[in-house]
Amino acid sequence: MPTIRKISADDWPALQAMARRSFPAPQGRFIRPTEEGFMALVENTPAAAVFLRTFPLRDGRRVGYIAWLFTDPAFQGQGLAKSLIAASVARLEEVNCRHILTDIEGHNTASAYSFAGNGFRRIGFADQWRIVGPANLPRLWMRTVDPGHFIWMRDAIPVMPRPGLQRLSAFGLNWLFALIAVLFGSGLLSFNMALSQPSGLEALALLLGVVLVFGVREATMRMTAKAKGWPLEYRIWDSAFIFALPVAVLFGQLFPLPGGLYPRQDRWRYPDALPALGLAAVAGTASVMALVALALAVSGMQVGGFAQALAGALLFIGKPMLLFDSILAFPPFSCFNARRIFDLHRGLWAGFAVLGAILFLC
Repeated sequence: MPTIRKISADDWPALQAMARRSFPAPQGRFIRPTEEGFMALVENTPAAAVFLRTFPLRDGRRVGYIAWLFTDPAFQGQGLAKSLIAASVARLEEVNCRHILTDIEGHNTASAYSFAGNGFRRIGFADQWRIVGPANLPRLWMRTVDPGHFIWMRDAIPVMPRPGLQRLSAFGLNWLFALIAVLFGSGLLSFNMALSQPSGLEALALLLGVVLVFGVREATMRMTAKAKGWPLEYRIWDSAFIFALPVAVLFGQLFPLPGGLYPRQDRWRYPDALPALGLAAVAGTASVMALVALALAVSGMQVGGFAQALAGALLFIGKPMLLFDSILAFPPFSCFNARRIFDLHRGLWAGFAVLGAILFLC
């Protein structure tokens, strides 16, 4: 049986080394201690750890947050994560936390299994609004924000998700942030920043650009995965939208957050779904590449009018999408297609990364 005890300051060097073994590079180097936590020892050897944090909501309710949970690869499969989650829940209840939650990357099925087995359920935007209240959402998101991560809460009863409404929300928000990015030009951090109000034609082109890039990407991914026997469900990356506004204002660029496609059930194994998810990622990324290549061709023709505006919008939205979907395969961007392609075949990912970089720089 493992020994579970509180973490002390003397444990930090061993925890740092364990984190680097447990997380893909460079994520393990960013692990930092929190207020308190627990360590699992197997025969006096550090085998797993969990870091906890608490924070108040505006109305005084206290939230307990399981910030980091990791197991040394040499000790995986021994139920250590569940033991640490149970110890964490007991401690957070002891300090009168009204809500206990964590956030899990959508493809991290090992963590999803562990937390689901300890009474946690994935909650979407409607649940967050209902449970913590709209005034508390910014405070909640600032502490749990991460692209492609979903909030899981203990003892929550989630409402039925509405993927269609989530998709429309994602389209609308990305369009809004694209408009803000165009308004701020090269961004506040630029020495030659100048505000430039988008025209009605530009606004319409940006809206159609968002719909085309995100819509074609999702449609090709859905069809590919379904052909492989894995029907997928759309989920909005709600808390990550807090990233998009500062990127638009400071840099004058769109941080594309199209949401993700995942198997419909919460309990599934990533290795089982990877052949379908990987091929779906290939199809989705290839479709965005085709749109960007077409837009580059139209831009070179100098045709003018709405066709030129739409081509510009497709490049403004599609190029950053390609950056994440074909090149950035590592944390904190593991939710994008590049990671699925990398996991499917590293040589294939390298080819897509080169082609994506060429299109991005054109």
